[in-house]
Amino acid sequence: MKIYLMRHFKVDYKWSFFYNSQQFDNACKNYDKSSIIPSFKKIGVKNVYISTLQRTKETVKYLKYNTNVNIISTNLMDEVPLKSFIECSFLLPTFSWLIIGRIQWYIGNNRQNETRSQTKNRIVKLMDIIENQNKDCLLVGHGFYFSQMQSILKKRNYAGARTKYLKNGVIIEFEK
Repeated sequence: MKIYLMRHFKVDYKWSFFYNSQQFDNACKNYDKSSIIPSFKKIGVKNVYISTLQRTKETVKYLKYNTNVNIISTNLMDEVPLKSFIECSFLLPTFSWLIIGRIQWYIGNNRQNETRSQTKNRIVKLMDIIENQNKDCLLVGHGFYFSQMQSILKKRNYAGARTKYLKNGVIIEFEK
């Protein structure tokens, strides 16, 4: 069985360099609502899993299929949520919000909407569904989510070209 991972197409959103906590939280929400910059990809699988976020729904519209396709939307594939790591009115660089927020996620800080173990559990549930289907599939999802998923694929004996940072629109293959 083959599993293909494809990060959604590039989002048409310009992040600012500095935010206070409320501005950062609003920027994350606006990013989630933003459109993609369309591209085209040819796909040869019948089963396509996508998240419930707008950018994956839009991306899948631009995929060209060789066969009838079954698109399955699931929140098990939604991006790992991120929010400001502290309430403050002073401005901090965007990379600070991103890095410290992910550290909080990693250590299970309840400031973030999801912990690392909750993310792993979501991925395991999705993998159980996919493996029970036992059919080649394409997952159109999100960068940080896929970085976490690849370690679970490895633990489940899938071989493939692992990458820490999956670029928008690029497809990588895993096979068991």
